[in-house]
Amino acid sequence: MVEPNNDTRLACVQAAVDSNCRPIAAKRETAVQVAAENRPLVIVVNEGVELPGVELTDLVVSVGAQLVRVASFDRPEILSERVSLALAASRRIRPPGG
Repeated sequence: MVEPNNDTRLACVQAAVDSNCRPIAAKRETAVQVAAENRPLVIVVNEGVELPGVELTDLVVSVGAQLVRVASFDRPEILSERVSLALAASRRIRPPGG
């Protein structure tokens, strides 16, 4: 999660619990470093959050993650389902240890 609001944090934690993985929150200034160190399965970014000096798509591709952009109207339960689906897709594309 990059600079998550409360609803986004709640949805990501719920998806992580359901998928047996660990959620990680990062500030936009440290997002690239955190992604490089942790190689997340999914990167969740709220609408309007841009990362300085990096193209978000390039970051997602470089770490092999799925991208979920959160719109202002997304409800936590729907967002949690979107993150869970992205986690499942990422695990199929990049199996553990891959």
